[in-house]
Amino acid sequence: MLGKIGKSYPFRAIFAGGFVGLAVIDVLTSLLSAYYYLRVVVVMYMRQGEPEVTREPWLGLVTATTALATVALSFFPGPLIEWAGRAAIWLF
Repeated sequence: MLGKIGKSYPFRAIFAGGFVGLAVIDVLTSLLSAYYYLRVVVVMYMRQGEPEVTREPWLGLVTATTALATVALSFFPGPLIEWAGRAAIWLF
């Protein structure tokens, strides 16, 4: 629902600016994306089937690596913040 509310503000501005063609394109692309999003919901909840569970061998390693990186960055955020600050200055 938040995506819908967030999309309504630019849609109103497009209409108020008199860009009807852009508003039509916006509505058509929204309908197209809703079709794809709702198709996932239909497949997950409205179709019969047996659940198939598979486990990739590398998944535990990736999970552990990202968890350790998150913990390390929470204790030592300085280098990451400095890096992000230099990137922001470079952009502007």
